[in-house]
Amino acid sequence: MPTLQPRSIAAIQAQINLAIQANTNLYNPSAVDPAKRGLTSTSLVAIWSLMTFIVAVTINLFEQILYSWTVVMEAAITQTAAGSDTWIVAFVKRFQYSTSSNQIAQWIGSEYKYPIINTALQIINQVAVVTNAPGARTVKISSNNTPVSPAALSALQSYFENGAPAGIYTTWINANADFILIEAKITYDGQYAATIQSDVITALNNFLSNFDTNNFNGIIEVSQIQNCIFTVAGVKDVVLTKVEARAATVAAVYATQLIESSQIIISTYNPFSGYLIADTDSGRTFTDTLIFNVG
Repeated sequence: MPTLQPRSIAAIQAQINLAIQANTNLYNPSAVDPAKRGLTSTSLVAIWSLMTFIVAVTINLFEQILYSWTVVMEAAITQTAAGSDTWIVAFVKRFQYSTSSNQIAQWIGSEYKYPIINTALQIINQVAVVTNAPGARTVKISSNNTPVSPAALSALQSYFENGAPAGIYTTWINANADFILIEAKITYDGQYAATIQSDVITALNNFLSNFDTNNFNGIIEVSQIQNCIFTVAGVKDVVLTKVEARAATVAAVYATQLIESSQIIISTYNPFSGYLIADTDSGRTFTDTLIFNVG
């Protein structure tokens, strides 16, 4: 969004009034002759006040139009600036794939695209670009929080190589979700005993799902996990005793420790794949690691 915002009518009129007061030909309240004091009337119906108001309204409308135009132009520039991170995200999301019919993009004018746009075949809806060095990018992709097939990835890479500007070197990450282990001691109101475990597990799974969907390749914070549990009806206290995260191909013993023995080691984690799910290894599931006590 543009940095400069349209000024309010009141702010513009106040600036005009300050300029008037700085001009002794227009504003001289100390003049002996009242007729020579200039634009000093404080009446709400003073002609000079009405004139400055009309000018302020006009300038405000112009600034709003200019701001709206700037928003549109900046969005267009970021989308069309070939090779920018924003361009890469948009370009990858336009990729089409079908297991039953070949999807062949081609140069049409100055744009590399499909002759027939079929949004149902645009299988990649999550893309994140990480700039490693000038011209070098890591591109993380996902299709509804799952990796695409090897055949689809191969087709995507060909599509990108044919349509992207020269000089962009890409590393593709198309991986299964990272795992997160959450071990916690949860104190709860005994009246919620029948549902507290399932409610907390559901809340955590929903939190991870929403995080993946709305913040692909985002940074997850341990405080967000604790806050998520606190929002569950009946929860009175939460102590995170251990939090670990790891890429799907990393063994549990090599997981990144965020919390160990209730002490924060690292407060944030950026998933390798771009998204997270609850750990599924034996002894590391939410059912195994969440301890509930009435308090």
